[in-house]
Amino acid sequence: MDMSPDNATYMSSAMATEQQEQIQLLSDYFRLSGEDASAEWACFQNFLQRHRLESSDDIVKHLLTSGVGDSFPQLQKLAGILLCYPVGTANIEHSFSTMNRVCNKLRQ
Repeated sequence: MDMSPDNATYMSSAMATEQQEQIQLLSDYFRLSGEDASAEWACFQNFLQRHRLESSDDIVKHLLTSGVGDSFPQLQKLAGILLCYPVGTANIEHSFSTMNRVCNKLRQ
């Protein structure tokens, strides 16, 4: 992989564009202001770099429990929504249960 400064800048720019698209997609889905959320994300990235927050736990904790979230209301709403979003669903569990009945030890 080419790690030249020009390529690193391109990769960083591509990642930033992808992140902006993901923020826009989430904002649209949850009916939030996509422009505001994208602008907040751009500023929030500077905050993350200054405070060296890397884990998602620390990021969400700062958004929801400190005064930081007041400066980033759209991101605060997204963080709250995503924390409440279920990780697993009954449909998936049902599929695995059905699969276990179809492919049991006797039918392998």
